[in-house]
Amino acid sequence: MAGHPPDRTAAMATIPPAMPSTPATCKAALRPEAEAARISWRPSQLKNGDGRPAGEPVRIAPEDGPLLDALARDGRASYAALAKETGWTQGVVARRIELLRAAGVLYLDVDLATQLMGFATAAYLWLTVEPSRLASIGELIARHEEVPFASAITGTANLVAAVICRDTEALYRYVTTKISAASGVRQLEISPVLRRVKQAGTWMAASRLAALPSPA
Repeated sequence: MAGHPPDRTAAMATIPPAMPSTPATCKAALRPEAEAARISWRPSQLKNGDGRPAGEPVRIAPEDGPLLDALARDGRASYAALAKETGWTQGVVARRIELLRAAGVLYLDVDLATQLMGFATAAYLWLTVEPSRLASIGELIARHEEVPFASAITGTANLVAAVICRDTEALYRYVTTKISAASGVRQLEISPVLRRVKQAGTWMAASRLAALPSPA
């Protein structure tokens, strides 16, 4: 196992869904088109809420700004609160959110203080996989409980996975058992996360979630 060059820095990802629930910060965000490379993404699974053909893009309009800003501050905001922010009715708010989510444009992230829950080791794995095995290995790794995110990428590695484990020994066991069992992996490099500054939507203060810093 080798550490990755310094130019590949990694931020902490969200916790695997198998972890126990705990108080958390929920944020909403627009999904960049680059995330369409996620291994778990399948075009056939997209369903448009207004009957449009699957794959037809949803346009973000200027009037969506207040809605998206409010959701970015608090992804758990009620329809009533969002209606107040936007000047829309609750019904219009609900339909617009449903449309954006169904099209994959809007998604919700839950940020947790994983270290306080006993998961002290995080890393990014950069894998070089045989091209004919890329999809199957990506789908296999994406199902591992240690992996909250996996994506096909370009470059010297063609698959990246975020990993969260209890400690370095657990990370070692994961790499030497589950990853090593995946036929078609030619090379693996590991970038340990030494310090988290920001998660998907929440800043960190040491091992705790922190309030969003005020604009300069």
